[in-house]
Amino acid sequence: MAAFDFFLNQPSTHSQSPINPVDAICHACWYKFLRYNTSISKPSEQSAQAIQLSIPRATYSEQRCVFGCKEFGRFRVPDDVRAQVLRNFRYFIGEGARVCASHNKCYWSEVPPGSSTLYDSTHIEDMLDLLRQSSCSQQCSVVNFDYIDSMTDDDIHKWTSLTKEQFQDLLGRLKYLQEQEKRHLETALALYLGKLRTGESDERLTDIFAVGSRRTSERLMSKTRTALYLDCVPVYIGFDNSDRERILERSTVTARKLFFNEGTNAAIVIWDGTYILIQKSYIIDIFGLYPANQNDASIMKQILKSKPEVWARIKCGDVFLLDRGFRDVVPYLQQRGIITKKYKRLFQKGIISWTQKVLIDLVS
Repeated sequence: MAAFDFFLNQPSTHSQSPINPVDAICHACWYKFLRYNTSISKPSEQSAQAIQLSIPRATYSEQRCVFGCKEFGRFRVPDDVRAQVLRNFRYFIGEGARVCASHNKCYWSEVPPGSSTLYDSTHIEDMLDLLRQSSCSQQCSVVNFDYIDSMTDDDIHKWTSLTKEQFQDLLGRLKYLQEQEKRHLETALALYLGKLRTGESDERLTDIFAVGSRRTSERLMSKTRTALYLDCVPVYIGFDNSDRERILERSTVTARKLFFNEGTNAAIVIWDGTYILIQKSYIIDIFGLYPANQNDASIMKQILKSKPEVWARIKCGDVFLLDRGFRDVVPYLQQRGIITKKYKRLFQKGIISWTQKVLIDLVS
């Protein structure tokens, strides 16, 4: 303690004495001395020449969130997020700024309180480095869905085919994912949707979404797949959730004209071994997986015999649209009063499945 008082040249109740090589100092006093020495040797921010810009910046300290609160769980705002906020909202967040968990999901377009428009040379250099890094990241197509509020609708639609509002709505329905994943909730859903939309490899998606490792990205996609199966499939997919009225409502005018069933109260159902997505379609149910040594006809017959809920929605006079893989089950369907439709056009050489081009040709 005496040595510390001597360094600072402050009065003390202890008698001051010259420092000897064998004198000791406690850790707390030594830490205080280091902090004091740093504060007097480091030039203050006010001494640097400041300029005023029209871009607000966050005033922060490591003990506070950039929004001004002192909640626990604060962590540094990543550089890519700082760059997105600067580019999209003209708001500068300095290096080392922290944000708490509650404000992490806030819209960054809302300027936090206590913002300043004064900049020194350090701020300007940091801003230029952010813009340079952001340009490099855009060339590498790096995205960060953990801060989805700082992203544009175009960026979100590019990877998920959803708008920001649709993405948030779907995320709110996945209760299982919300329970299982706390840190990368948005990224988990975006990864899985991006995989379905682009078909990119797990390694490339890991780099694009900056999740750290392939193992982490596969774990996030596995949780999302389970969440969709538990929280969405039972609500929207299955004969148990599709009554006959709902099936009839989903039959389009084009389908009725195409299959000569306009003006009747019959359901039109397409059975396909490998479902092809088109925008006007409505999935009633999905069955499987089945062994590769079973053909479409045997699988369909097995489903119709083991799933009584199918016949609770299907009635005599309904239309089943079948490709050539189901031809062996046609006699069984006709015995049950089902009208089967197949076209010579579909069996011509080179036409192997239902496609939009085939449907257009049939309409014409």
